[in-house]
Amino acid sequence: MKKNVFIPVALVTAALATGGLLYFKHIVPLEKAVAAPAPPPAVPIVAGVVAQHDVPIYLTGVGTVIAYNTDVVRAQIQGQIISINFTEGQPCMPATCSRRSIRVPIRP
Repeated sequence: MKKNVFIPVALVTAALATGGLLYFKHIVPLEKAVAAPAPPPAVPIVAGVVAQHDVPIYLTGVGTVIAYNTDVVRAQIQGQIISINFTEGQPCMPATCSRRSIRVPIRP
């Protein structure tokens, strides 16, 4: 008879121990964490005046730039440039500029 009583008592004891362990592992920490932290302060709203204008677009990136087409420029003559008789960006109209006026003299 002692053997028939020992097994159910052991099972009930194990179930109570498991239930108590689960209670203290999961329920008790939840009861302690009831107090929630205060919410952050509200952000003030500011209204502005609408304006329409162009916005420049800047793109930045990391990488390599490769030209679609390349060309090699080689001099056909050798020598030093003596003078340049025009300025960069100078308008050249057919009436005011001739082939002779835009030539660059070179010292051989």
